[in-house]
Amino acid sequence: MIKFILILFFPLWIYSQGSLVVSNGTNIVSTNNPTINLYNTNLNNNTGTNNLGTGTIWGFTGNVPQNINGTNITNFHGLRLNNTNGYTLSSNTTITNRLEMVSGNVDLNGHTLEIGSSTSNPGEINWTSGTIIGPLKRWFAPSTNSTQSSGIFPIGNNSTNRNVIINYTQAPTDGGYIVVEYKNGIPSMANTYSGLPIWTSDGQVIQNYEDAGYFDITPYDYNSSLNTKQYTLTMRANQLVNMNDRSIVRLIKSPGPTHTTWVSCGSHSSINGSSNSDFTVKSVNVVGFSWFNFGSQNDNPLPVELLYFEGI
Repeated sequence: MIKFILILFFPLWIYSQGSLVVSNGTNIVSTNNPTINLYNTNLNNNTGTNNLGTGTIWGFTGNVPQNINGTNITNFHGLRLNNTNGYTLSSNTTITNRLEMVSGNVDLNGHTLEIGSSTSNPGEINWTSGTIIGPLKRWFAPSTNSTQSSGIFPIGNNSTNRNVIINYTQAPTDGGYIVVEYKNGIPSMANTYSGLPIWTSDGQVIQNYEDAGYFDITPYDYNSSLNTKQYTLTMRANQLVNMNDRSIVRLIKSPGPTHTTWVSCGSHSSINGSSNSDFTVKSVNVVGFSWFNFGSQNDNPLPVELLYFEGI
């Protein structure tokens, strides 16, 4: 049997309208961190081992949708995405070092995308544009973090980006991973308005919340220090319907794992953005993970679902 060995000494460009199939018996030997750029090409990883080249950066570009498939977990050292037509995963995928998102949405298609591999190798995300649709798993080191690349979760749905940034101001002593997903619709609480109205730390009354979707943020263990140490939370409010005044929007949460009631989310810090259609809301001194959402008062209507009405 003749095995195929691909030895890379310099950036390699592969132009194809089909698929690149990496099968058993294929060895990818990397030298000087080469880049493999796939133009309009799908990747099928059918290898017995899942590591697609130590130090190799895989780039996906083109003008048609691209797919990442595999019979095992597809394990990239680095991945660069720059295709406005987007991508679909057909297998669980891990990026141990760096994900660079230039353009294009990533539909996880029921699979998990993992950034980093351990508390000692948490990885990074350099984000310019694009949205991850589905559960994004990120590792955090047992230390504080303060950059966008170390804490961003560029999640959302097909039409809306709802970035989340988690920056620890108190070091989680054991580290671990967090999974974040933006879910469409209202959360499945016994009483979806339990706890409302509430008043935030700066005296803002919260009477309703957006029902188009919510943020599900889950630590690997609710008893871990990831869930007990303080962090700063920034969330993108993009394309909220009927938004009249962004200055009175606040973050609220329904603490996990029970998710029974809405409470205020840390201490409100700031709102940044030049329009009511796209801005970010930041809270500091947040502790614990939950379901999160944007809350406001009734004269600044967010789209809500009428649960009960009675008139005389």
